[in-house]
Amino acid sequence: MNYRYIPSAAGLTVWGIVLFVAGGAVSGWMSALAVRESFRDATSVFYSSNAEVYTGFAVLFAVVSIAGFVLLTVGISRAVKRADQRYDGWFRTLQPGIAAAPYPAPLPAAPVQGNERAQAPGPGTPSTGIPPMPMRGPAQPGR
Repeated sequence: MNYRYIPSAAGLTVWGIVLFVAGGAVSGWMSALAVRESFRDATSVFYSSNAEVYTGFAVLFAVVSIAGFVLLTVGISRAVKRADQRYDGWFRTLQPGIAAAPYPAPLPAAPVQGNERAQAPGPGTPSTGIPPMPMRGPAQPGR
């Protein structure tokens, strides 16, 4: 599958939000106009109503809003999937036995004598803490 022609997760999310909000707003407005036209038609003998046209546009923009919701859902799911892939290796290093290079055993603490305090390990001493999160994730295919 060629990934060049598939929009990014951010693009899908933004377009999803725009279409969902705009489609819902215009659909609601057209529905209100259709109700107004139906009311005018019911209260006047000489008024010719165009409520069917407004109802048709309301349905059309409701479909646009549904398409925007689908794009929004796909964009968010892609972003979550990408974040999961990005930090998968980091999360694996937190579990013992799965890390590619296990951390060495901690060094014994220096004995404390009198009022002297034990000093922190100097530079070059291996750390046994949690490794930092990666700044970038693995490259996606086709990029």
